[in-house]
Amino acid sequence: MEDKKVLLKVEDLNVKFRVRGRILTAIRGISLDIYEGESIAIVGESGSGKSVFTKTFAGMLDSNGFIDQGRLIFNDEELADTVVVYDDKAKKKVSEINAKLDELSKYEFGAATYKKMLELESEKRQKCTLSDEEKAVYDDKIKELTNKRTNLFNKKQTLDSKTQKDEIKAAADKIKAYDEQIKSIEKEKADKIQHIIRNLTARWQSIKLHMRKKFQNLSQML
Repeated sequence: MEDKKVLLKVEDLNVKFRVRGRILTAIRGISLDIYEGESIAIVGESGSGKSVFTKTFAGMLDSNGFIDQGRLIFNDEELADTVVVYDDKAKKKVSEINAKLDELSKYEFGAATYKKMLELESEKRQKCTLSDEEKAVYDDKIKELTNKRTNLFNKKQTLDSKTQKDEIKAAADKIKAYDEQIKSIEKEKADKIQHIIRNLTARWQSIKLHMRKKFQNLSQML
C-alpha cells in the first residue's frame, strides 16, 4: 500500500448531532485510509453509523450534524472540489440507496448458508453408510445365517449319497434358502445406504440452489 496514493485520509473522526437540545454522538474515533484504485466495504448493524460516515466525507450530513473532532483529508483535486447539493432529489436518492443497503445487509445469511453446505457435505461423507448400530444388526443377521449355512453344508457332506438322498436334497434346498436370505439382507443393506446417500445429496443440492438464487438476487440489486 505504501506505493499507492492515498485519496482520502480519515483521522480520529467524531460526528455528532443536535437533537432536541441534546448532543448525540453518532460515530466516534474512526480512522482509515482509502487508496487509489482500492474498493472498500463498510459493514455493520443497522444504526451503527455507516450512512453517517459516508455522508460526512461526501459533504451530505444533515443540517443538525457536525464534525466534532478529527480530520478528513482529500488528496485528490477532483474529490476535494466535489460539492453535493443535498436537496430533495439528493435526499430521495440517499433514501433509496440506504434502503438497498439495508436489504443487502440481510445477506449475512450467505455465510450461514455456505456453512450449512459444508456441514451437509461433511454429513454426507460421514453418513454415506449405516450407523454402527444399524450395521451391527445387518451383520449379525448375515453372520447367523452364514453360520447355519456352513453347519448344514458340513453336515450334508457327511450324508450317504446312496441311503440318505432325501436328507441330502432337503439340506441342499435349505442351503439355497439360506443363500437367498443372505442375498436379500445384503441387498436391503445396500439399498438403505443408497437411500441415505440420495437424501443427503438432495438436501445438499437444495441448499446449493437456494444459495445460488439468493446471490443472483444480490447481483441484480448491485
